[in-house]
Amino acid sequence: AVVLMEMGRYEESREELVKALTIRRYFEPALSNFKLVQERMRQRAESQKAEAFLQESMRIAAAEQEASQLKHAKDGR
Repeated sequence: AVVLMEMGRYEESREELVKALTIRRYFEPALSNFKLVQERMRQRAESQKAEAFLQESMRIAAAEQEASQLKHAKDGR
């Protein structure tokens, strides 16, 4: 599970940790790693959301700039 987590394969790592915790419910290393993999999955999701928001903001800004340029070109005729 740890190797999978280090490789960024968080979902697979989480599955392995769930299996381990099913066998031994309060196994501290598995619990700690489970918490860590959950946190990394959350961080990755937040990072992806932030990146998508930034890309959308840039797309909107470019569209607004293009619209403004077209308006000025039309007004300048």
